[in-house]
Amino acid sequence: MERQDIGSLRDKYLRAIKAYREEGRSIVYADETYIHSSHTTSYAWDDGSGAGLKAPISKGRHLIIIHAGNSTLNSLY
Repeated sequence: MERQDIGSLRDKYLRAIKAYREEGRSIVYADETYIHSSHTTSYAWDDGSGAGLKAPISKGRHLIIIHAGNSTLNSLY
């Protein structure tokens, strides 16, 4: 079951989107994700020396990926 306040917010959002579409406004949807420097695969090439590459312990630096688009924009990919 959905909480009443969440249902009210959903209703408010859908009514606003409908009104914006009727006004001819362009609606842009946005999303984001990220990749930490510690995101690594569980396997790697090995030269037999045992040195290999070590996965970072801390999350450290990260890359943020943001995308936005709407129904009138053509995808680049």
